[in-house]
Amino acid sequence: MGENNISEMNERLNIAVNRINGAYYLWGRRHGLQENRLTVLYALGDGRAHTQTQICREWLIPKTTVNTIVKKLQKEGIVTADGSEKNKILTLTPYGEQYVKSALGMLYSAETAAMEHILNKYGDVFISAQEEYAEVLEKNLNRV
Repeated sequence: MGENNISEMNERLNIAVNRINGAYYLWGRRHGLQENRLTVLYALGDGRAHTQTQICREWLIPKTTVNTIVKKLQKEGIVTADGSEKNKILTLTPYGEQYVKSALGMLYSAETAAMEHILNKYGDVFISAQEEYAEVLEKNLNRV
């Protein structure tokens, strides 16, 4: 594969990733959800407990931002936070589970339809290739 072709493929991939991120951002704005709040709710929407540190690392949100969002979500009765200040374990309250289901239900449906389309066409190799690309890119960027 020629260098120009690889550069073009990288550009196409980066544009596609940017469009995906933009789609979430615009969807959140249309539904009154600030981007980082949407991201924290989305992270917790899988029904598992997460630490604030884990959300910061996986979703690339500054710790102070996650902490501010979590405090607001606690006041609203959406999230509980247990544990030490540095490693709070976050879970949705029963009200929070309903809130996320209501707030993100249409988003989940759109994602499911898009993923079903892609998996039917390409199989799970699509996801595996994305994961491997991310891993290799991170390693290569950490070396330079």
